[in-house]
Amino acid sequence: MHPPFWDTGISSNWRVLGIALSYIVLAGWIKYVVGPKSLGSARVITALPVFVTNTICPWIFNWNEELLSRLCTVFILSWLCNFKVLAFCWGRAPLRESMTVPQLAAAILLPLFPKPPESSGMGPKGRLHDTAGCATSLATRWIAKIALLGFTVFLIVQFGDSMPTPVRHYTFAFALYAFVGFLMDGPAALALEALGLQLIPTFDHPWLSSSLADFWGRRWNIPTASVLRTVAYDTVMSGSLVKPPRSHSSGTVPPSSSPGAQKTAEEILDTLVPSAPDDTPQRSGAPMSRKELRGGHHQNDHHQHHQHMKKQGASLLRRQLALNCTFFVSGIVHEYIAWLVAGDGKWGWKWTVFFWVQAPLITLEAISSRQLRRLGVKIPRPLAIIITLTVLELLAYDLFFGFVDKDTDIAARTVAAVSSSYRSLLAPLQPLITRLATRLGLGLGLGLGLGL
Repeated sequence: MHPPFWDTGISSNWRVLGIALSYIVLAGWIKYVVGPKSLGSARVITALPVFVTNTICPWIFNWNEELLSRLCTVFILSWLCNFKVLAFCWGRAPLRESMTVPQLAAAILLPLFPKPPESSGMGPKGRLHDTAGCATSLATRWIAKIALLGFTVFLIVQFGDSMPTPVRHYTFAFALYAFVGFLMDGPAALALEALGLQLIPTFDHPWLSSSLADFWGRRWNIPTASVLRTVAYDTVMSGSLVKPPRSHSSGTVPPSSSPGAQKTAEEILDTLVPSAPDDTPQRSGAPMSRKELRGGHHQNDHHQHHQHMKKQGASLLRRQLALNCTFFVSGIVHEYIAWLVAGDGKWGWKWTVFFWVQAPLITLEAISSRQLRRLGVKIPRPLAIIITLTVLELLAYDLFFGFVDKDTDIAARTVAAVSSSYRSLLAPLQPLITRLATRLGLGLGLGLGLGL
């Protein structure tokens, strides 16, 4: 079945403006109509207009001529916004009743994850209580990612066909990093400056990941990982869709201490396969002192949390079920996005497998890490990074990048669409860019690479 497309006959700019205005109304609906309802089904039913709007918004953009608009709306609205509103219906982060209408509008319309209030729950607070930085730093990162996206698109257009496949895939990965960061960092800077929202980080140097748990849990696309953790992982771990009371009952884990985007990589591994606390915790994205990272207060909290997990922690089976459920949901959502933007009517399976297989691999990684620590073997961090990036490329070779690069034309059309956007943006500067490229010895390559 081909994905839906509704030809409204309205120009793209007016459609985008209409969506933005409608979400101000929906933010008011969430605050004054959905918010007063009791948690659970009452809120879900009342929020149906929001869910329907989120789902159909991408349908008003054509998958050929308006690929980027369709891709952005399905990612931001159909996925992130739906999950955030669903979490709100269950009493979970990131939306809160105390938010103002403008803050709610920004939180649902933009790919942001507002930082939850400080909690006194046991265990490390991790990424959910890290901050993305000030508006200036976010704006600087946004500009840098625009430049990186343009550079990677230039490399793919100019040299993609002659690149070795792994090199092309890593170039795609940096382009994806820059594209998603572009969607997140700019709006985050605006929301931070104009609305006073405190936000969690977006990325944390994913190319420095020393394990799969480190990559998916702490470094790659942190807002999306946090949304998945809130909706999928935490609900399975707590055994309830609605967030349980703050008091912790036996067999459950407090939301602030569930593994995933909010723990260090070592804590994720130790939670999946319990063992003694590691004496060398990995770097956290939170602004902590070197002393706190290497000992003292942090180690004591880690040890107390570990003892608490032994006494009251959920079963290993539940943890594994939660982990597998989270990655499976991610795979299904990615598959829906691919179906909606490909336009060929074929529902794939490779992205589902790519994401789901991460769960057993992270578990295997946890077991291996535990055994190596028992033997007193510590893999040097540079080697661990190389191993992690190699494993990710081996998995993505056919299942992720192979799917968009060979099985479909998603990669080619997306690169062409981004190149076209840069061409429109830089057209007034074409003479200056051409002269600069000539002086730098690049000839016409730079202009041609961006489509100028």
